[in-house]
Amino acid sequence: MPEWAVVEKLEDAWPCAELYGYHLDRRAPGKSVLLTRKLSGPDLFDVIRAEHNHNWHFHHSADARCRTVYSHRGGGVNTGGEWQGGCVYYPANYEFQKLRWCALALHRLHQYAVLSIRHNDVKPDNIVLDFHYNRQGHKALDVKLIDLGTASMYNAKDFTGGTSWYESPEQKLLEYFMKKKKNPEAARRVDIGLSSDIWGAGISLTEVLVGRRVVDSLKCPAGPGSLDYLGYDAARAQGRSSDSSVGADYFDCGGEISCYPYWAMDPAEWLMYARRALGLEKDSKQLCHEAAKWLFDHLARPEPSTRASLLTALDRTERFAEEAYQRYRYTATSFQHKIDGYEMPRN
Repeated sequence: MPEWAVVEKLEDAWPCAELYGYHLDRRAPGKSVLLTRKLSGPDLFDVIRAEHNHNWHFHHSADARCRTVYSHRGGGVNTGGEWQGGCVYYPANYEFQKLRWCALALHRLHQYAVLSIRHNDVKPDNIVLDFHYNRQGHKALDVKLIDLGTASMYNAKDFTGGTSWYESPEQKLLEYFMKKKKNPEAARRVDIGLSSDIWGAGISLTEVLVGRRVVDSLKCPAGPGSLDYLGYDAARAQGRSSDSSVGADYFDCGGEISCYPYWAMDPAEWLMYARRALGLEKDSKQLCHEAAKWLFDHLARPEPSTRASLLTALDRTERFAEEAYQRYRYTATSFQHKIDGYEMPRN
């Protein structure tokens, strides 16, 4: 019996398994164990790290073809198979691959949003490539959004955690009022919802598409650090606020992000630093770069109400992926609906 025969009879349990595990953990924390199929691919942080080790930006031209063969370091991820170009680490259709990964990640995040679940920890480490056998017995590639350990319902006002470099301004406010000030009344005034995950997706997918991380350039002491809300007392102590007429944060707070003045750095200004760190100020003909600029500029916005919807971002990313597909299709000698032997849906 072939290896895939047993798998063929089973539907992919994702995201049901993740959601079931989330339910069990909420019902009886620490008392449940859920066994599921192990995901067999790297996460997108591994992809970013591989590009960094491989020195992608130095050794590759605008059409994603490798200029040199001998200078590769062994840190690359061999996501590609045989192609006439010399690069065993990154095939000529690599741009299409990354854009499809990002589109699938947005689709997975939208699946959570439909169920009114806020993930709260969207980052490259939690977006995993999953190589598996589909029901037809063919090797296939999918993208999974994992780790619901910090998830909550879309309108929950409690701070459940996250990763500082990918937390939205709303999450920063909840962290301040719930964790530092222990003031649930002030936390209830924070306008947070499903769009909080859109911020994390904007930062994460931009990093994947450009092969860089914000933290590598902005971490202290060389940079301003991650986005942080100081609150009135700390801001005044640091000389960032001289208004002594307001003594409690929640008296003048509530509503939009602009109503909260005591940031270590204004979110809009912090985004300018992040944009520069990711190299988005430069012009490039690469589709991944163009897509990264669009995702960053439309998803990573301070005000939740101004961020693009997941469906809009998904549609735009699919368009970039389709253009990459067509570019490679008409420049390669042959192209089938398979990517390096792995079936991968175009849409």
